[in-house]
Amino acid sequence: MTTTWMTRCENGKLWDEFREGGFIATGDIEMQPDLTGVSSKDEIKSLMRQAKHSRAANLRKLGYAAGVMYRMAIGISVGDRVFTYDRKNNRCCCGTVTRAYRFDPHRIAGKQHYRPVKWGRAFPLDALSTEARSSFRAQASVFRLPDATGTELQRLAPGN
Repeated sequence: MTTTWMTRCENGKLWDEFREGGFIATGDIEMQPDLTGVSSKDEIKSLMRQAKHSRAANLRKLGYAAGVMYRMAIGISVGDRVFTYDRKNNRCCCGTVTRAYRFDPHRIAGKQHYRPVKWGRAFPLDALSTEARSSFRAQASVFRLPDATGTELQRLAPGN
């Protein structure tokens, strides 16, 4: 089964940019280093410390931020499915990652780490089961969705 990832679009704020631009993105204003060639979460933590990441003093927050960056740069693979939603406008969308991790410091302020995506059609968020919607409650901006949610998304948005 294909892995499905949640990628938040800041409560719909970046919905149009993600969909029209054909990508998903994450980052931090202070996390400027390109992660191409990085192979571990520990390497990312080290880069974040070197960049004087504002949260570096708090190891728990550093670990969280490094985990998000690890998933974007290394965890997500070409061919994986990604999902995002805009609760305010009751819409969601699935897409397929088409290329490897990219870095562009000028793409979107604070969202310089990205993956190209071929998006499918949008559909109503309330078409998803309560169980699937509850799987979105994780705090991370990029995380793997449960297989059951991925299966439901595939059924609702085949070919996306």
